[in-house]
Amino acid sequence: MGIAINFLMQKGVELDLPNMKYRELMSWYGIKFGKWKQLPDIEYISIFETKKSSRFRAGGGNATYISEVIFKLNMFYQRNKHITLLATKNKDKVMEIATIISQELNVQLNIATK
Repeated sequence: MGIAINFLMQKGVELDLPNMKYRELMSWYGIKFGKWKQLPDIEYISIFETKKSSRFRAGGGNATYISEVIFKLNMFYQRNKHITLLATKNKDKVMEIATIISQELNVQLNIATK
């Protein structure tokens, strides 16, 4: 049952750039929940490459670990605070989204990938 719930429920961040707002949301069967907040004064946007590890175990056997490269898109404010907008395996997608947001907000885009 726990696995089925994860497929039906998703978490994320939604931006409303024209109104300078964002919300951390949960979606249940496509219905979004989350309170809109004023977007803080974003200083810069960053893309960085990291690894995500997952552990799998079936039938009480040995655990198997799988590691994959992902790209995270963060908006930084107040020097070291951040809002994670996206974590994906698709580098082209994160680059496209980051470029659009940095242009809309007129902030620097820092890219820390290979």
